[in-house]
Amino acid sequence: MFVLRKKIAILSSCSIFSRGLQHILDEFFNQADTYTFHSIEELMNHGADNYELFFLSTENLVSQYEYFLPRKNRTIICTDAQNYKAPFHVLQLNCTLSDTIDNLQSIFSKIEKPNKNNLREELSTREKDVLRLIVKGLINKDIADKLCISLNTVLTHRKNITSKLGIKSVSGLTFYAMMNGLISENE
Repeated sequence: MFVLRKKIAILSSCSIFSRGLQHILDEFFNQADTYTFHSIEELMNHGADNYELFFLSTENLVSQYEYFLPRKNRTIICTDAQNYKAPFHVLQLNCTLSDTIDNLQSIFSKIEKPNKNNLREELSTREKDVLRLIVKGLINKDIADKLCISLNTVLTHRKNITSKLGIKSVSGLTFYAMMNGLISENE
């Protein structure tokens, strides 16, 4: 039995799913501090920041992305979609109980002992400057001119930004910049 001592929030409008997941956590992971919530409002009213792990559906992730993105290392997305790509831990729902337990053990091991790839590195001041200009729609040459650096330096900064954040699209970078206060909604 894998012993996990975390305060866990399960956010799902489906009571059967919530009860089933709670049972698996209690039965196979000796978890006594699991709470279920049917809405994000209910979770927030109960003190969302008191929880160390979050299980939620893709629908809840989409509607509350700005809340869970900074907590991505503590958020587990439950989905039946194959090859779901997101910067979150993913628990596949369309598998056997044995596979589910193995998947949970793997996820919990990554959370308990994060490796370098799980730890988001902070952006340097210059990388933040480059990110702001990317989000404003400037092309690489214009960024280089504006910051008085070479085009190759801009490309290196862009590579470092996407590597550190794990976000490759401009829309994803824009969302990240807004959620982390690097730009305002007006910009």
